Amino acid sequence: MLIINEQTYSNSIAESKAVCQTTPALVAGQDDRGDPPGLGVAYKDLVAKSGTREKSSCGAWAIVSECESGQHHFAKKLVCGKEWCEICGKDDSAAHKRRQARLLPKVQQVKYLGYLVIEWPDYARHIGQRGICPDLDCGEYVAGWCYSKHDLRETTNTIINVLAGKRGAGGRGSKRVGGYFKRGLGRWHWFGDQCQGKYNPHFNVLVDSGYMPKPLLGKIKADLRAALNCPELIVHYSYFDKPGQMVQKARYITRSTFRDYAWNPYMARELHNFRNIRWWGSWKSEPAWALRQAEAEGGDLAGLEVVGNLQKGTCPDCGQPLKVLYHNHQGKPVQWSKAVDSVYLNIWDAKEISGSGYYRIPNVENNSYTFSPAELLRLGQIEAKARDKPSVHPFAVLIRKSRDELWRMTDTYKGLERMRRRRAEEEQAWWA
Repeated sequence: MLIINEQTYSNSIAESKAVCQTTPALVAGQDDRGDPPGLGVAYKDLVAKSGTREKSSCGAWAIVSECESGQHHFAKKLVCGKEWCEICGKDDSAAHKRRQARLLPKVQQVKYLGYLVIEWPDYARHIGQRGICPDLDCGEYVAGWCYSKHDLRETTNTIINVLAGKRGAGGRGSKRVGGYFKRGLGRWHWFGDQCQGKYNPHFNVLVDSGYMPKPLLGKIKADLRAALNCPELIVHYSYFDKPGQMVQKARYITRSTFRDYAWNPYMARELHNFRNIRWWGSWKSEPAWALRQAEAEGGDLAGLEVVGNLQKGTCPDCGQPLKVLYHNHQGKPVQWSKAVDSVYLNIWDAKEISGSGYYRIPNVENNSYTFSPAELLRLGQIEAKARDKPSVHPFAVLIRKSRDELWRMTDTYKGLERMRRRRAEEEQAWWA
């Protein structure tokens, strides 16, 4: 990795980078959603946001599912998940709670939770942007740590190789050798809380570990600094043994920090399709503590267990798997319907599960056959299709006609009409 030394680079950008200066507004060719030039509207915007001005916020569309018993029905609003979204970027938003629900089953498996924060000094945070300092990089790419998607991926892999050990010659499926922690997970934060708008990337790592002696912790810090070629790398470590503290830490690292797109439009483009959460090791052991223990300590876990079950494809009420609706082009089962307007949730009187964007749809029963929400949705789609493109089958053409039109097509009506015309002609001839 080619690195420019601290003094040379810090002097070159001192005039252009203030300590708490926010990044200027949008650059040419970039819209206010943070989509890379040439991509237009991002895919998640298409499925999460309606194209109409009257309904343009996240959650304009939803997908529907039900368990195999047919008695429990659920829906999920589609959200964009971008940290600078005015809806998804809030604490305890639907996107935030879904991230928590994915992490909690893993956190529950550890008795002691270690927490590492790996942070870069000021001079190292902006190395890597093409053309930021033409005198040094001549407009070409310069390898850095955390100011491009490529460098972020390489840095994340390096950190995991130090903490978890390097893989053998077999590649991805081979066993890791060395390392300090058998399992862990990490997520990037892009900005801090004390100085809003200042780019401050730091990697949060949760590991299966408790107290560490100072010599061991010092060795981990030294290995990280050596592997990343950054002697001034900042590393903090703490650990927790109470369920409530572990839940709070999972909530903290899954929150959004890139709250405003205007803080750094360049990085907003770089983070397009970037995988922010990484984990390693086996996470198939039994839970070391129950969620009710964390709730007793004041943890806000309402609905997260239900959301976690739905994310795994299991009904939270009866434990049966969600019904497979069809198989995609890769042959994988699909348990959720295609996107529909979220106004259906109001029609079905659906109840949201603790602000997570997941909904329970009541099962309305009567003496006759009960249509599930998925069946009602399908009937509505068939009706809309029939309206837009009517069938030309003779029987279908007949049933679309009114009662008066059908009567005029009968032989009886035609015979009566012939008799009426004949009598009219005879009367006219008699008076002639």
